[in-house]
Amino acid sequence: MEVDETLVSYDPTKDFILQKPSPEHQGVFYCKAVTKAIPQISTKYQLFYVEMPSGPSYVTIEASLSSSRGGDNINITCTVLGEPEMDVSFTWTYPGQLVRHTTRIFQSVMAVDDLETIDFGRYICRAKKKHGEIAVATSVHSNKLDSKREHLEPV
Repeated sequence: MEVDETLVSYDPTKDFILQKPSPEHQGVFYCKAVTKAIPQISTKYQLFYVEMPSGPSYVTIEASLSSSRGGDNINITCTVLGEPEMDVSFTWTYPGQLVRHTTRIFQSVMAVDDLETIDFGRYICRAKKKHGEIAVATSVHSNKLDSKREHLEPV
């Protein structure tokens, strides 16, 4: 296999880079250099190919209080279970308004201090990454937190 910058490239700080590997590329690789008809061969490079699922992540949402009233403080936690190297961004909506956007974390907490009547309603957490977006919702009502959590359709 030639170093042609499309399938294999070389970076002195990272070594050889195999672009977009697939199952047929798994196995042992060597680097062979020839100068003045004298070949030199590197140590072996072993490529293991493992397919990772790319479907939507598992997302949960939970409120810190089982019941609430005006003046209370609550935290609503949205957690994404996924691959550690994946970028995940969170978008919070309450009620229907964009609240907060964070990146490169797998848990997002929305804190509502000094809860007021206008804060009661539906809280939606959208977790977005390379392979799609998924949303979950919970509702905060006067004197109680709706224990029913919804899984919304992937967007």
